[in-house]
Amino acid sequence: MHPNVTPEVLSQFTAILEDPRKRILKGIFRVGYHSIRWASYSIIQRVLMGVTPRYALRPIGLLPFSEDNPKFVHFFDYISWNSIRNMKLLEDELQWKRPTNNFFRFDCALHCLVNYAFLKTYGISHDGVNLCNFVREKKMTRGEAMSREQDIQNSVDKECKEIIQRIGLNDSPLAFISPET
Repeated sequence: MHPNVTPEVLSQFTAILEDPRKRILKGIFRVGYHSIRWASYSIIQRVLMGVTPRYALRPIGLLPFSEDNPKFVHFFDYISWNSIRNMKLLEDELQWKRPTNNFFRFDCALHCLVNYAFLKTYGISHDGVNLCNFVREKKMTRGEAMSREQDIQNSVDKECKEIIQRIGLNDSPLAFISPET
């Protein structure tokens, strides 16, 4: 046997040459096995939830809701939320200092990649969309929003490159980052 041909390589090669009908049957068995397991667990779950046998034994069917159909409550439909005022509250009450180079997404280091993708796709950053909402809600002037969007556009390449270096991908060819000039 050739020295580069290991038992693993040999088994993969024989699997490729195996009768295609046999591979199809194995695939059907594998899918069938997992489907049966899923259906069994679904039935058990429904029985434990107290679902009537009529619906418990049909794991694919939808469960009927009671007369009081479920009500979905969207938090921000009922709570007034002002991001700018809330950040000011954090700064005043807790002496919290937000990062100086990032007005919005200080909670996620990878958000610059989202801004970059939006900027290249739509011509405005993801944060810029939020800025538009602030202008419409009269929480910010158009001039302030334009200034912040310009800051984001000017810094997004640098932020992306810093993240790529931080996570150790600086040697990989990343097509979405423009080369340094």
